Amino acid sequence: NLVAFSRYTGNIQGQVFALFSIAIAAAEVAIGLGLIIVAYRLYKEIDVAEFRSMKG
Repeated sequence: NLVAFSRYTGNIQGQVFALFSIAIAAAEVAIGLGLIIVAYRLYKEIDVAEFRSMKG
């Protein structure tokens, strides 16, 4: 929607905002994958129930 309205009104602000949103989402995914890789290297297995018990 941001890109469509930006094109309709003739300004570029909507396209820039959409690009930043996509970049932030990609960075969040990269951080999440990094956390999973570190957890796997430390514990040699990924067990969600075990990680939930460590939270408290």
